[in-house]
Amino acid sequence: MNAKSRIGFIGIGMMGKPMATRILKAGYPLTVYDIRPEPVQEFVKAGAPASSYFQTLGASMLAGYHWSGNVASLLAFSLGALMYYYIFYQTRLVPRWLSGWGLVAAALCMVAGVLVMFSLIGPLSTPQVVLALPIAVQEMVLAVWLIVKGFNPSVVASELR
Repeated sequence: MNAKSRIGFIGIGMMGKPMATRILKAGYPLTVYDIRPEPVQEFVKAGAPASSYFQTLGASMLAGYHWSGNVASLLAFSLGALMYYYIFYQTRLVPRWLSGWGLVAAALCMVAGVLVMFSLIGPLSTPQVVLALPIAVQEMVLAVWLIVKGFNPSVVASELR
């Protein structure tokens, strides 16, 4: 098997250009893609074909990146907040109105994540911010409450017995 495998290279910036140049000089067939056309043209002149396939791949990877940042992290945070405030509600470590507010706010945040996931609203759009605002305010109120008042002392004392 004397034929060398074709190598695809995405991103020909400060790090990618020297690596791709060495691969090309070593005699490997090289296909390159970069967001900017100038670096690609240098490699095309040197014998490496440009590939529009990588443009589709890059767009798909970028969409996945944005989805994970805007949807997956929001849903994971919301699920964690729901568990957190449910425990506070059950144990009465903080007043029920505060933990109830957290439950409602976390549910609204989860709704925002689902709406973004199904492209019914845009990421970081006004509706998403409005749906996420209650949890942001609630988190700050909870922080101040815990600094000033702390956990419910009667619940803490009963747990220590």
